[in-house]
Amino acid sequence: RSAIEDVNGVEALQETLIRALRNLIMKNHSNEAAVFTKLLLKLPELRSLNNMHSEELLAFKIQP
Repeated sequence: RSAIEDVNGVEALQETLIRALRNLIMKNHSNEAAVFTKLLLKLPELRSLNNMHSEELLAFKIQP
């Protein structure tokens, strides 16, 4: 995102969260190795949906 001032801090936090997600998946789905990969592949779609949702909310707030 263009407005982020501490890019390194955000990246470090993101890596920590990814490691935590991987650990949780391995703990709860150790026999399903592809679950973590499938979740990561969903991130771009979720980001896109989030952007669409934000745009709709902004449009909704502007209309009287």
